[in-house]
Amino acid sequence: MLGKIAEVDDVVKFQKGKWDCSDAGMVLYWATGATDGGMKSGTVEDVKSILLNYVEANPISTQN
Repeated sequence: MLGKIAEVDDVVKFQKGKWDCSDAGMVLYWATGATDGGMKSGTVEDVKSILLNYVEANPISTQN
């Protein structure tokens, strides 16, 4: 889904509707604070750590 959303802008015509793996890097840069010192280069371990830390800090409540 994210890949399709990333290519809806019509800027790069030859990629319309196709996933571009560089979009993942842009999402990481944006999610870590792009205009405020965001992570410009991340590893799989960096992404894993970010996601696991988020899940740990935001547990899903099973109570109604």
